Amino acid sequence: MARSGENAAWGALSGIGAFSFQGTKNLTSGESGFITTNDEQLFELCCGLHTIGRGRGGGVYEHFYVGWNYRLSELQGSLLNVQFKRLEAQTELRQRRVERLLPRLSAVPGIRAQTLDSRVTRAACYVAILEFEPEAFAGVGRDSLAEALQGEGIPAGTPYHYALHWNPVFQQKNFPWVPGIATLDYSRVECPIADRLCRNTVFLPQYIPLGEEEDVDAGAEAFGKVQRNAGELKTARGPSLPR
Repeated sequence: MARSGENAAWGALSGIGAFSFQGTKNLTSGESGFITTNDEQLFELCCGLHTIGRGRGGGVYEHFYVGWNYRLSELQGSLLNVQFKRLEAQTELRQRRVERLLPRLSAVPGIRAQTLDSRVTRAACYVAILEFEPEAFAGVGRDSLAEALQGEGIPAGTPYHYALHWNPVFQQKNFPWVPGIATLDYSRVECPIADRLCRNTVFLPQYIPLGEEEDVDAGAEAFGKVQRNAGELKTARGPSLPR
């Protein structure tokens, strides 16, 4: 929890910002997070909510809110403090490696890599998001492509099996406290671009750009090798929509 300057919170576009230190993130302590704000009332509320409703400076058993036990442990804090010292150098390295990786991936027919806007001067480069055209890979599905890349030593991931609105929490409307929920019907929502991307997208994790240049080049070369041998892969469709 941290307070910042007079205007927008540090690292945010408005009065409050949130950061995740979960295990796959650029900066991690396994689990935990970080909130920044310059609003004193929000600061007090967040402090209470994350420490079972206590108030700062209050008694051990004095509670002001119905809160949770989300306090960062000393061990996790120690891990984060060490990594903060490495973050600047790692961020610069990631950006250099990604700027090398994306053009090489885009040169593979049928691969569209997410690119950086020309105005961007600083990027965290969390994951490399790649859309592929199954037709350019002999019609194989996303999971088969990822499995083949993993066989080449490239830890490609496929975390999104379907678009957000297909999640059970929305389809089953498991948030009855929301006003007007009776009128919502997410089964009628059509998001064809999101559906396509979930079927045809693979991810490369954030630790790949921390390697050497030859490691980055090997990632791009693996896509080319898999493509050249795609006809030998077991044809498999991508994940089906949960209709």
